[in-house]
Amino acid sequence: MEDYIKIQLDNIITEGKTTARDYCDTRYVIYYNPKETRQKIRINTDYYPMDEIMKLSKYYDRGLCDTMEEYEKLDIMYIESQAYGAWMDGAR
Repeated sequence: MEDYIKIQLDNIITEGKTTARDYCDTRYVIYYNPKETRQKIRINTDYYPMDEIMKLSKYYDRGLCDTMEEYEKLDIMYIESQAYGAWMDGAR
């Protein structure tokens, strides 16, 4: 079984890094995964760009919400806490 999923770069919403001190400067990418049945907008902290795709580890990944409208309403502290949580999930 493959440990990574591949997403077209067009599906990347944003890339960032946590700023809250408690979240260890965790870098993350937020993306849209059309293959998901729920929580299609996701956050990942172990990713690698390759040509026209982004390789994302299945273990460092969490769902954020279902739609762009929901995503636009998310607080940055919630996003950063989910980024840190995804990083911790993968580290286990």
